[in-house]
Amino acid sequence: MTTRPDHALPRTRPSRCGCKRGPIVGRVAEHLRQAARRYEQFIKAMVYLFSAVCFTGCIGGPSTDARSPEVSGRVLDFKSQQPLQGVRVSLHDYSSITTTSDSSGHFVLRGTKNFHLFTLLGICSTSFPEGKYYQDTLDITHSGYAPLQIHAREFLPPDVTNSACSRLTLRDILLTPIVK
Repeated sequence: MTTRPDHALPRTRPSRCGCKRGPIVGRVAEHLRQAARRYEQFIKAMVYLFSAVCFTGCIGGPSTDARSPEVSGRVLDFKSQQPLQGVRVSLHDYSSITTTSDSSGHFVLRGTKNFHLFTLLGICSTSFPEGKYYQDTLDITHSGYAPLQIHAREFLPPDVTNSACSRLTLRDILLTPIVK
């Protein structure tokens, strides 16, 4: 059996724990360190990219927008001009959104909102989840009176110029009694 001289033996490096590693173990460890560095660089790049996109406004966080406006007004008898109590006012597109008038004939129909988890801005802007939007058509009913369907924006006082707001205060709504 022949022996190799010491300089022909593979070199070993001491590890951090103090034991000696062979040449293959050292190369594998070096490859693992390089892979870990590349992965760390990739994660940092993704964090920077995500931060840049969020802070430039391309992706917005959770948000809300109006689904239907808040509508308020007063309901009166057409002939006597007296306020009507107990008049049912509901959103035509979604009849579960309803209210009744008080003793002075006033009512407030609550507005509703859409909730979006995030919003993409730009050319292909969209929100997720998609919102649902209701018209401003109201159904107004009371026993002994003819039912009425109105578009709330058409019942705004003449001095109101901006009807795109989320709160609409209507002029007086007149209900006609049913003649028997």
